[in-house]
Amino acid sequence: MYQTTNTPENSVVSAIINEVLERERDNEKRRMMIEEKMQAENVSPEQFMNALIPSLFLGVSCRVTNEQALEVLVLLATSDPSRYLKPASRIMKNFILASDLATLTLSDDLLTLMVTQISTNPDVELSDNLMESVVAFCDKERDTSSRLPTLLTRSLTAISQAFQKAWDEKLQHENSQQSSTSCVRCCAAIVMLCGLMTRREDDLLSKKRALDDCLLVILLDNNDPLLQMSALDLIDQLTVARVTQREWLLSKKTLEPLFQMAGNEEDESHPILGGSTIRILSSICKVVAKHDEDANFDQSESSSLLLTRFHHVLRNFTSGKSELDRLAQLDAISSFGVVSSQALEVILDDELIVPCWLSLSVAQPKLISAILYSVAMVLNYHYSNSSDAPVGVKSDLCMRLFVMLGQINNKGDNGSMPLVLSHAKSPVTETRLGAY
Repeated sequence: MYQTTNTPENSVVSAIINEVLERERDNEKRRMMIEEKMQAENVSPEQFMNALIPSLFLGVSCRVTNEQALEVLVLLATSDPSRYLKPASRIMKNFILASDLATLTLSDDLLTLMVTQISTNPDVELSDNLMESVVAFCDKERDTSSRLPTLLTRSLTAISQAFQKAWDEKLQHENSQQSSTSCVRCCAAIVMLCGLMTRREDDLLSKKRALDDCLLVILLDNNDPLLQMSALDLIDQLTVARVTQREWLLSKKTLEPLFQMAGNEEDESHPILGGSTIRILSSICKVVAKHDEDANFDQSESSSLLLTRFHHVLRNFTSGKSELDRLAQLDAISSFGVVSSQALEVILDDELIVPCWLSLSVAQPKLISAILYSVAMVLNYHYSNSSDAPVGVKSDLCMRLFVMLGQINNKGDNGSMPLVLSHAKSPVTETRLGAY
C-alpha cells in the first residue's frame, strides 16, 4: 500500500474535499465551495492538485478515496480546465515517473478521463503530459501474470475507441480539423505504447489491432495527404522504437500502400509523399538488417516482397530529382544494400541504379560526402556481418562494390583507392570527412 505524506497541505485539502462532498450535492455549489475554501486557506490550484493526485490511484492510503478524488478532479476540470487540469497533468506525470508503481492501479474511470483529454483537449502540453503518464504507467507495470487485461491492453483499447470516435466525426465533417488532430494524437499514443516491451500474447495482439485500426486507417486516407504525412512520421518512429513492431512493418497490408506512394516502374511516386515514403522504406530496411543478423531473411515471404518491390521503387527514383531527393535516394540504396547479401548483389547487377549511387560527378561537396559515406556504410556492414552468406561471398561483393566506385567515375578497375585518397586531400571539409 502506497502511503502519502501527511503534510499540513494534504490535511487541509482532504478536509476541504470531505466537508464539501458531505454537505452539498449540487456540483456547481460544490465547485464554488471548494474554491471559496481554497481561497480562505490560501491554497493555490497547484497545491490543491499536488495533494489530490496521489489519491486518484487505487492502492494509495490517504484520507480521500479514489472515487472522491476523481469526482473532484472532474468537477474542477470541467469548470476551468486551464486552471486545474493543466497543473494536474504536470503533477500526475511527475508523480508517476518518480513513484514505484508496484502497488498502484490505474482505474478504468481515470484511464477514460485521461484518454479523452489526450484526444480532445486543445492544450498540447496537457495532452502530452497525460500521454506520457499513461505510457510511463504501462512501462512500470509489474504484475503481468494476472489473467486480467494489462494496463497496456486497456490503454490501447481505450485509445482505439477514442480514435474511432474522432474518425467518425471527421468522416461526417464535424469539426474536421479538430477531429484530424485527435486522430493523430491517438495514433501517436499508440505508437508510443507499441514501443514498450511485453511478452503477453494479448498485449501483442492489442498492439497489432491498434495499429491496424488506427495508424493504417489514416495512412490509407488518400483524400488527406497531410494526415498521411503524419502517419508516415509515426511509422518512422516505429522503426526506431525499443520494440519496432517488425512483423507489422513487414506485412503486405503495411508495405503495399507505401510502395504505391513511393512509385514503381509503371507509376510515378506521389508528388507530396514520395520522398518521405522512400525514407520510411529505407528505415524498414534498416530494421530488417538489425534484426536478421542471425537468420536468413532472404527465405521469408515478407523479404521477397520487400526486396522485389523496393528494387522497383529504387529504379523509378533514379532521375530528375532534387538534391534532397538524391540524398533520400542514397539512403534508400545503401539501406537496401545492407538488408542481405542478395540485396547488395541485386543493386550491383542493376546498370540503372549503380551509376546513380556511385557517380561523383556532382558539384555539391555534401552530396559527394554522402555518396562516399553510403558506400562505407554498406562495406562496413557486410564485413562485420557474415550470417546470411559465407565470408568469401561477402568479401567478393564488397570488393566488387569498391572496384565499381572507380569504374563508374572513369578511374578504371584499380582507380577506387586513388579516387578516395584524392578526396581525402580535398580542401573542402565535407568531402574529406566522406573520404575518411
